[in-house]
Amino acid sequence: MVGATLTLGDRRLARVEAVVPVKDPHEKTIWRHTISIRDDQGNWLNPCSPFTDGSRAVVVIPGRAQNDGSVTDDPQRFVLACTSDAQGKCLGFGYRPWEGPVQGVDQRAAYNACVRMVRADYGGAGTGYTKTGMQIDVFDDFGVQQADMLAGQDFEAGWTPAGAVCVHHVRVARNVTLAELEARYTSLRGRTGDVCTPRFAREHGAIIYNRSSALP
Repeated sequence: MVGATLTLGDRRLARVEAVVPVKDPHEKTIWRHTISIRDDQGNWLNPCSPFTDGSRAVVVIPGRAQNDGSVTDDPQRFVLACTSDAQGKCLGFGYRPWEGPVQGVDQRAAYNACVRMVRADYGGAGTGYTKTGMQIDVFDDFGVQQADMLAGQDFEAGWTPAGAVCVHHVRVARNVTLAELEARYTSLRGRTGDVCTPRFAREHGAIIYNRSSALP
């Protein structure tokens, strides 16, 4: 693939500069592609912001990207996602949407729930309420991710592909409050604050969960 030129969906040209294998938490290989995209002036530019390890690469996600950030199953399409973006991070966490169920949990559903979680897209409508650089602790009941239980973090929310099933605290209060979430999203009315626990989230359909610190 190195040196190959691709025509993207928006007709821009992308050139593969390098391909490097890395391992996810379960020692499965993820291929990171460093790419450049040609702008209107003919310059080839890397489209990605740096990841935590300093890399600026993309990963390939099979499927079709939706406007709300989710990736639906489509054997004719694939998504190039920066490793620093939600779609790339969720692949790095070990949620591989093309694989079969893990302990009965569909992995494309888990992947899309993860994308909602990373973006703090509580309402599942494509609007994120997080802040760049925030650390979150991801866990689930089927063994892909386990909670690190980092000091200073508390349970935040339980997630499905449609967004949060409940929210204990918001990640960044200046972006949205619990009261505003209940006003904007009928699915969260009566499901914010202390009522939202891992058990409550699980009983209401959550398939992945997270802990985080709360910023004002």
